[in-house]
Amino acid sequence: MDMSSSHEADAPDSHAGPPGPDASDHASDDTDGQAARRPRRMLAVRFLHLLAILSYAVASFVPVLATEPDGSALSIRVSALGGMQDDGIGPEGLSPAALLVWLLVALAAAGVLVRPASRAWSLVSLIAAAAVAQRWVSLVRDPPLLMWDGQLPDGTPTGGMLVAEPTWGLVLPALTVACLVIGGLCAFARRRSIGARTQPPAS
Repeated sequence: MDMSSSHEADAPDSHAGPPGPDASDHASDDTDGQAARRPRRMLAVRFLHLLAILSYAVASFVPVLATEPDGSALSIRVSALGGMQDDGIGPEGLSPAALLVWLLVALAAAGVLVRPASRAWSLVSLIAAAAVAQRWVSLVRDPPLLMWDGQLPDGTPTGGMLVAEPTWGLVLPALTVACLVIGGLCAFARRRSIGARTQPPAS
């Protein structure tokens, strides 16, 4: 018996051929699926930032914090731009801090609407979200108040205090924060996935 021929027959073939067409088809399908998801994800990022700036714009014309109406002439109304008068936004009530937060929100929305896959603009979105959250959490924890005292004609002392409380308008800054955070993280993750796909394989 020829033992050498038996060993040669049992030995595995070390010269495997190239992968069949199925492997290339699967790779092509994965690439096509990723390419199809990119426009939808970028559209979602743009929509979230557009919703963020629209909700904060509405919060500029409705009271987010306000005192309960008690029939007196004194009241406190705070919007996204600062203090409000009964007939609209009072010029003397505009807050520099509120305007700075507004500028961050507008800058983040404008930047991401133009370049939704930019890592820099996604970071600006997260910074703007933190600024909005910090402003309104601070105002809710330490609300504006109004104290007064006086004296009636008969000499009786009088006085009172008004404290602003959250209204339904607080939903608008909360929606702004949520949209900026989700949109910023989506854009940031999208940018990282692009970098991972374009990185050449290690040799």
